[in-house]
Amino acid sequence: MQEIPKIPETPTTQYTNTKGYFSLDPSTRRLGWSFYLAGGQDEDFDALMSPSWKFGSFCPDGDGLQTKLKQVQNFFRACYNLYQPINYFVAELPSFMSSAKGQIAAQEGFTINLGIVIGIAIGCLHPSAVYLYTPQQWKGSVTKEITHKKLLRKFIDGKDFKLNHDCIDAIMILRHHIETTQKLTSS
Repeated sequence: MQEIPKIPETPTTQYTNTKGYFSLDPSTRRLGWSFYLAGGQDEDFDALMSPSWKFGSFCPDGDGLQTKLKQVQNFFRACYNLYQPINYFVAELPSFMSSAKGQIAAQEGFTINLGIVIGIAIGCLHPSAVYLYTPQQWKGSVTKEITHKKLLRKFIDGKDFKLNHDCIDAIMILRHHIETTQKLTSS
């Protein structure tokens, strides 16, 4: 079983004039997540090694959906205690794909399960605002390899990390959201 982050008794740092963004590429097999603290002392939007960025993936294990969802809930509770503030939650909206793989996922209920994971995350993280993007909205219809190449272009140290596609998606959807909302507010 994968270890869930330890929950500190109190948040380790109090932040003022900062905004926290938590993103999720939902799954009941291996979910990708990222956290970005904007306005922090060591903020660097273009460097994953910056203290502003935290990211990873979590693989719930065990038999049955209920067991996995309980582990997902415990994971997000731990994230809530580790990463503060969480003002904004950004996730990929579960979408029906018309491919054969997408039809099987829908028939098996996997698309609904992704929505459940998002609901658990929102319930545990208590964000002030929630933003959901379809894959087409945030990355278009590009392959996982192209999304990875975009990460390497956007982050000066992206090549220093071996990241799975779930973590890459979580980082890149969050970056898309921040870049998009900053353009809207600066216009």
